[in-house]
Amino acid sequence: MYALVEARVHGHQVDEQMFKRGLSYLRELLRQKTESSPVAFPERASLASKALASYVLARAGQPDNSYIDYLYEQRARLPLMGKALLLRTLSSAGGAKGRQQVLTEELLNAIRVDPTTAHFEEQDPGDLVWIFHSDVRTTAVALQALLEARGGFPLDHKVVQWLMAQRKNGMWRTTQENLFALLALARYFAIYEKEPADFAAQIRVAGKSILSEIFAGRELSTRRATLSLEEMPRGKRLLVDVAKSGRGQLYYGLRLNYCPGVTPATRDEGLTVLKAITPLSSPSGSPLSFAPGALLKVELKVIAPQGRTFVVIDDPLPAGMEAVNVSLQTAAAEAEQMAELAPEVWHDSTWGSFNHVELHDDRVLVFADYLRAGVHTYTYLARATTVGDFGMPPTVAMQMYEPEVFGRQAGARVRVGRGQ
Repeated sequence: MYALVEARVHGHQVDEQMFKRGLSYLRELLRQKTESSPVAFPERASLASKALASYVLARAGQPDNSYIDYLYEQRARLPLMGKALLLRTLSSAGGAKGRQQVLTEELLNAIRVDPTTAHFEEQDPGDLVWIFHSDVRTTAVALQALLEARGGFPLDHKVVQWLMAQRKNGMWRTTQENLFALLALARYFAIYEKEPADFAAQIRVAGKSILSEIFAGRELSTRRATLSLEEMPRGKRLLVDVAKSGRGQLYYGLRLNYCPGVTPATRDEGLTVLKAITPLSSPSGSPLSFAPGALLKVELKVIAPQGRTFVVIDDPLPAGMEAVNVSLQTAAAEAEQMAELAPEVWHDSTWGSFNHVELHDDRVLVFADYLRAGVHTYTYLARATTVGDFGMPPTVAMQMYEPEVFGRQAGARVRVGRGQ
């Protein structure tokens, strides 16, 4: 019925009798008790489904005002998606500005903000599996609801950026995500991209013009400029001025890349990284001091307070150690020892955790297309190969395309010697 209503609103012909019967079914659905429904959805999933039915009725010009009142009274029991659908219902039905404001504030209070993106996550999504829950869909519905109710909000471009970053091979993961993401982006486009670009843009840093371009028509090309740190005065705050003259929407981004001059300390900027190295033969031995030839278990933990996309762990190896590739026949003994370890030392290969690993001479790289909120562990084997005292560089986890979100465990010294 959602599809048929949208088709009708946009001028397509729909069978009138079928349309009336569909709306009648939705009205009956709203009156149906959860326990008597054909499928026994959990309460929150059922309420979210009925919030969608209520929105479709309002979009068709036949709002069920008594049930809208009921949903508003029960909004604390609604998941975020349900609240967003209720806001869309009130916006579509008109009026109730006070209620729209309350729901708008509740949604904005739930938004999760990073340096370059923002999105929405359900607090307890477990019982929403029945209605095909995903953070992409919740974010898309919330974005569309806020755009419809307010015509835009300060973080909407960051939400769009997050939605676009969730695509893989040009699409989202499911038909549900594709549908709701495209609907939300179409609404955003209708508000901010009503007219083609026809403007001049300029970026200045400390009064110096580093980029000046003219944009005309609809195009996807990006203009870039790079300024070396050596060209900037040291010890001063540098004013960045972005200016536009003309019609259309300007999108811009600024990024600072640098290498610390001293060994960086532990840091948590949206991700927490923990690392432990334990000899398999004597796990209670001296920390970071190993016998030559010792087989070592290296455990990496990443704690994500919220879902993250395209995360990489960069774990540099001290010069006196090398990673063991247990897939090689020459490492058969190590593979057997690894198999005897607890199952949790291997990474969780399901969606939402690590899904690709690269073993290099000087480091181990671990990747996740999507890292769901929680604690994630990856363990690999390494061998102490060379006697000496070595520096172990910091282990870093970060979002590859949003490096402002990262975590780092400080480096240390590792000793490989006799009598350890």
